[in-house]
Amino acid sequence: MSGFQLPPAGMTGTISVTPRDPSDPQTMPYIIQTDAPFEMALTWSLDGATASFLGGQWHLSIYIDNVDGVGSTNGLLGTAVVDVDSVAPEPLPRTYEYTFHFDPHTVSEGAYQVIAVVRYRNLDVPLQMRGFAETGIIDFMDA
Repeated sequence: MSGFQLPPAGMTGTISVTPRDPSDPQTMPYIIQTDAPFEMALTWSLDGATASFLGGQWHLSIYIDNVDGVGSTNGLLGTAVVDVDSVAPEPLPRTYEYTFHFDPHTVSEGAYQVIAVVRYRNLDVPLQMRGFAETGIIDFMDA
């Protein structure tokens, strides 16, 4: 599931988060060994008449939620800040990408869901533009 809250009229957005294996970035692993590094690739885009006029920053957060009651990892996994002007205002859509890199043993064994949240701030003021995306279930297993 994913969604974007975009108050400016005439703007649309998309967002997704995908697990990746750093040794083979084209695959989407939903079974990850706990002793291996892994990545979460976050992609979001904005389109519409007002998308070209944005300034400020995107504040990214990535969370993990245990879904099977076995794993002990929960909560915030990482944060990042991306300048809005890191992507040119034209052509539209403005598509952003950020990859979170995680070391081995960051997550304990168990089944989890990962949630990525994107929040917009301008002049360090949080505004009502934000989005989220969820992965499917990811099984982290001990080797």
